[in-house]
Amino acid sequence: MRSAPTLTPMYHSVHPNFPGQLRAELLRPKEYLRETFNVPIHALAYPFGDTKDCLTAAQLRSHTSEYTLAFSGKPILNTTSTPSLELGRYMVMSTDSTQRLREIVDNIIAQ
Repeated sequence: MRSAPTLTPMYHSVHPNFPGQLRAELLRPKEYLRETFNVPIHALAYPFGDTKDCLTAAQLRSHTSEYTLAFSGKPILNTTSTPSLELGRYMVMSTDSTQRLREIVDNIIAQ
């Protein structure tokens, strides 16, 4: 039996004063991917993850309870105490060398 992958739909910046539009932006890609690939979608990834473009866990929950994971673009060390809707990640660039990636990881751990 094939295991179902978790796909991450994208969220595009939407002004928070338009909650209906925000909810649609959060859910439309999820439904499209679920219907297209016939797999459950559990995670959300903010494309560039600037702090101003990401919702906190509480803000995301106020708009939808459809996701169990959300990844920002903040390069933070995820631990067991990191909220599952505020996970950090580093956006790897094609210009990043292995040395540069090691430095980035070391800096994240040192924080």
